[in-house]
Amino acid sequence: MNNLKEIRKARGLNQCELANKIGVVQSAINHWENGVVDLALARFDTILKICVALNCKAVDLFQDDYAKKCKRLSRKTH
Repeated sequence: MNNLKEIRKARGLNQCELANKIGVVQSAINHWENGVVDLALARFDTILKICVALNCKAVDLFQDDYAKKCKRLSRKTH
């Protein structure tokens, strides 16, 4: 998962508005937010457009993501 949904909502945008700002379809935003498609695999220019549209840094989108994945894996193995 990532922080896209939280940041988008904090900026007062809905999925359609963000999609229009960055030139993708609304379903792409939905898939990234819900983990259907990993945002980390998106093209660099798309991530840059998201950062500009949301006035954030790329690290803000993915911060804590690694720690959350490690925690989930740890729970599965114990």
